[in-house]
Amino acid sequence: MAPAWADGAHAPGAAPVRPTGSSIHLVALAFAASTVDATTGTAKVDLSWTIADSARHISDVGGDIFLGVPGTTSGTFRSATFEVRFDLHGAPHVKVSGTARKSTYNYTFHVPRYAQVNPARWRVFRMTIHDSHGNKVNLTSSALKSFGAVLAAKDLVDTTPPSFQDLAIYENLVTPRLYVYVAKSHPAAMVYQFNVQDFPDGFGTGSIQVTGPGGRTITTPFANKPAPQSSGLQCGIFSGGDPTDLQCGIPVSYPPGTPAGQWVVSKLVLTDLAGNTATFKNVGGAPITVTSDRVVSASHFKLSPDPVNDWSTSQLFYPVNLSMQVSGAHGGISAVFVDTSASGVCDQTSTTPTVSGGTVTVPMHVFQGTALCQITGIAIVDGAGNVALYGFEYAAPDPFLLIKQTPDTIPPTATSASIMPSTVAAGATNGTQVTLTVHVNAPIAPVVQLDISLFDSQNNIVATGGGSTTQSGGVVTQTLTLPTLSAGSYRVGFTLRDAGDLTTTYGPNSSVAPKLTITP
Repeated sequence: MAPAWADGAHAPGAAPVRPTGSSIHLVALAFAASTVDATTGTAKVDLSWTIADSARHISDVGGDIFLGVPGTTSGTFRSATFEVRFDLHGAPHVKVSGTARKSTYNYTFHVPRYAQVNPARWRVFRMTIHDSHGNKVNLTSSALKSFGAVLAAKDLVDTTPPSFQDLAIYENLVTPRLYVYVAKSHPAAMVYQFNVQDFPDGFGTGSIQVTGPGGRTITTPFANKPAPQSSGLQCGIFSGGDPTDLQCGIPVSYPPGTPAGQWVVSKLVLTDLAGNTATFKNVGGAPITVTSDRVVSASHFKLSPDPVNDWSTSQLFYPVNLSMQVSGAHGGISAVFVDTSASGVCDQTSTTPTVSGGTVTVPMHVFQGTALCQITGIAIVDGAGNVALYGFEYAAPDPFLLIKQTPDTIPPTATSASIMPSTVAAGATNGTQVTLTVHVNAPIAPVVQLDISLFDSQNNIVATGGGSTTQSGGVVTQTLTLPTLSAGSYRVGFTLRDAGDLTTTYGPNSSVAPKLTITP
């Protein structure tokens, strides 16, 4: 027996809709107006509905309503369609009052400016309702028709579907190449970008399908929807733009177990704000290669030399070889692509490797003085197009390869030193320049600075000079400008500083400190 409600209210002109055996009743459903002029794009009409639930001790009621302009055949529409979520405890854009036993909801429907017909007869063509006890109902158009909730909107007519151009992989990729590594425990993603045009009303929703080996497909829905924390719209990862001509950037997830091989965009479905749909099949665009390193794989990665003595300024680049053991390759190895943390400073010099047995080697080089360079990505491609990926660039297993500079642990030393001229007349000292030449032993880092201190017979400093220098053939030089000096014997002390900032100082009592004589 149907329960008696406290106020006995039913929707005007309609009996409550209660599916057989369900405790849930749709008591009322109505638009606040029966007609509206939507041609300006600013029309709004309130839609309200009331739900009663006779189940005992329920604490929540919720569901979804679906709005559209039904077509002449079941399941077709002559407009865009809208899904609106509602919940007794609150949902975006829906006001609620009442209790779980009887609750009323109000939604302000922004009536679209465009449809495929005029007038466009908007209605709720489906409603789903559930409560906290697991009771569910699914009300179809025939069950909802008795409420007479129809909104006749004067609309502008658009019957032209959207089009697209410039399908490609998003150019600002995290990964350096069109390869995707799918791990055992988490998916990978690739972002596809394209331009969508639809005049005059604009793009609404769509889906993108990619097809891989064996005909396996992955379909990803997307929409031009409000951007989070913004008043604008967002299509995938791209925001802004005019809905009639916009860029979409759609991430497609490749789950664990995705077959290895080439995947291409095979179908694109686009629907505009008037409900016009265009389906583009056999697109065959934006190919990528998916791998889990199960066909081709590599191990025993090695750098040689390791570390690299790149301190010397005698050459700009220093060679480094990256080698690895590769198994499972079909048709040999066609290329190895290496990416680093310091492009232009630390790079591979050829993508064509040398192969000896199972060892694959690719040449690289580092710029003079490079302290550290991380290999961030390695892509190994065999003759059949199979790929193995390593490094965090691909979110793949990382061999943690660092091209390191040889540590500078030995400071430079002087084997001999001389001063020219070694004798200057006292009356000619002021402004005279003398040159200190030092023969050095710098086993790791070259000497880059030579500082001079001139000591008198009491070991007091009477002049200083020096600065940057260049080591050439084990020799460094530096000039010192003399002040006015009295006649006597002076010693030339100096400090050697290498490129690794290690220093050695030679004072006036050092055996290698040359003597400068000032004559009367």
